[in-house]
Amino acid sequence: MHLYPSNMEDLRKNRIMKEHQMLSYCLFSIGLFSFFLLLFLNPLFVKIIFKENLRTLINNQLIYRSMFYLVLLGIIFIVLGFLSYKYEWFKFLCKKRSLQNFLILFLMSFYLFSCGEVFIRAYLPQIKDEIRAKRLKPRFVGHPFLPYAGYPNDRRIVGYIHDFVGKVLFEYNTNSYGFLGDEFKLPKKPESLRIITLGGSTTWSMGIDLETKRGNISTTWPSLLEERIKKDFPELEVDVYNLALDAATSPMSLIILSLIGLKLEPDIVIAYDGINDAAMFFNYKTKLDYSNAYKDFSLQNVKSVALLLPEYVIKSYFVCAIVKIIDKFYGYESKNFYEAIIPDEKRKQKNWYETYKGRKIWWDPENLKGIEMLLAHYRTMSNMCKSENIYFTSATLHYFERNAIRNQINSELRKFFEENEMIFFDADKEMPKGDKTVNVDLVHFTKKGNKLMAEGFYKTIKKIIYQKIESKEP
Repeated sequence: MHLYPSNMEDLRKNRIMKEHQMLSYCLFSIGLFSFFLLLFLNPLFVKIIFKENLRTLINNQLIYRSMFYLVLLGIIFIVLGFLSYKYEWFKFLCKKRSLQNFLILFLMSFYLFSCGEVFIRAYLPQIKDEIRAKRLKPRFVGHPFLPYAGYPNDRRIVGYIHDFVGKVLFEYNTNSYGFLGDEFKLPKKPESLRIITLGGSTTWSMGIDLETKRGNISTTWPSLLEERIKKDFPELEVDVYNLALDAATSPMSLIILSLIGLKLEPDIVIAYDGINDAAMFFNYKTKLDYSNAYKDFSLQNVKSVALLLPEYVIKSYFVCAIVKIIDKFYGYESKNFYEAIIPDEKRKQKNWYETYKGRKIWWDPENLKGIEMLLAHYRTMSNMCKSENIYFTSATLHYFERNAIRNQINSELRKFFEENEMIFFDADKEMPKGDKTVNVDLVHFTKKGNKLMAEGFYKTIKKIIYQKIESKEP
């Protein structure tokens, strides 16, 4: 059978028309599919499917922003489908097979990239912070006598994700020693009052404002304590130096006190340790100095594909997710700060999954004897302060909610303080429980919570302040 030229032309036109219609239908379908994908970004769907796993992200505005982007993407493809169907100039693309293939490849790549961007933004926003952090100087540096120390002369904003409020931001600056705030005033004026505080992240940071979801140095309880003292003693020169470190434990506080704290000639030392210590001696069979639960800080020589990419490319969440996969393939997978200081073999121990009296719990109750290490470090700090005529005080531990293990820890602390005739702030009894205006998670505080902590410590040391003032009067 022979085809005449007129028939060949008709067949070609029919092919172009069908391909033109197919392109239009594909664009329409992709646009409508975007609206179907909205179901998977619905917070209710996330709660039902993932339950508690993503509870910190449900209230995150990134989810709602991602839903908007997905709607916008759907509208763009529906409009493209309409233009393709309505206007003849789209038919020109179908006449050129190479142009048609390029257009389809470009649109599908754009669509897949956009969907990936939307879902990574919604479900894994922390990936971007993790990858971008590799391009920045580390928050912490190595130290000859500590597992790590704060980066000196630093200024930055860091993000955290907390159970009750989602993502929050904390802005801070450090001095030449890597501690929060400005440089230490040396030498100390005899008539001034100087207080130093020791501890972990509950002392180092937080104080989150629930409206702005931000905090800074002025909202930490040591800063609020200084403000509170100045309110009652306006003529007294008061300095409260925050020598706490994120994730620090009592051995670190002991070293900081001996190497730096005592040289600042404080009148009062306040240590709020125990939260991280409990995690150490319950999760790991630690030595007295916790040395087998730490390793040398090693985030300073970071390797990542991200270092080869320009800054504007790393702004994409989807690109950051791809970078994370490539880094993992080449063995460059990043570790967060806590993974960087805890040995791999220790992180593999999972005592919290062991069954105790038929229930799965986080901590292994048999490790409660480890609290003797915390008490020993407190005793040493107290004796060091007594030898220098410095008043030492501490507190029981505040948790959002109590349980048998936490009650036992605080019971041991109270017993220790009373036996050693130490005046202490009973945060466990005096701080409100189950109040989300006080806590951002199980142990960290909002601005209101830090004000309560500052007020509690102020009442504890108020008599000491009067005594110090009287002793310094001529």
